[in-house]
Amino acid sequence: MPASRAEFGKILPTVAVTASYQQLENTVLDREEFTMVAVGFRWALFDGGQARHRAASLRRSSESVRQRRNELESIVRLEVQQAQLGIEAADARVALTRDAIAEANENLRITRDLYAESLVTNTQVLEAIALQTTAEGHAADAVFDASIARLRLLKAIGEL
Repeated sequence: MPASRAEFGKILPTVAVTASYQQLENTVLDREEFTMVAVGFRWALFDGGQARHRAASLRRSSESVRQRRNELESIVRLEVQQAQLGIEAADARVALTRDAIAEANENLRITRDLYAESLVTNTQVLEAIALQTTAEGHAADAVFDASIARLRLLKAIGEL
């Protein structure tokens, strides 16, 4: 806006006052001291609307920049909110996978006890081990996703 006001100000009247004092050491002139005062006045009575159009163009440009800034702020707020939701979801997955690991460990312990009593086959023990390995893999993935979600939040808030 200041640029548009400055542009519009070009069609307003302008007054300039100048004063000077000079001392010359010259034998040719009859006076050695000179004082000068000048007043200047300028007023563009008609510029064909150019200043008004340039001022309007600068106002529109300023408004466009302001709208783009608001849009970018909105995008950043959305990214931050998505990152926070991603952290919440990843933390919930980490908690669930801890429970799944505990259940898989208990299932493996029971299956091994049953195998020791010859009540189940070795295939069932291998299936229990596979379930435990899968649960641990999911837990590792959940921890990794939680770390990535935290890094995304740091990026969204500009700390990374």
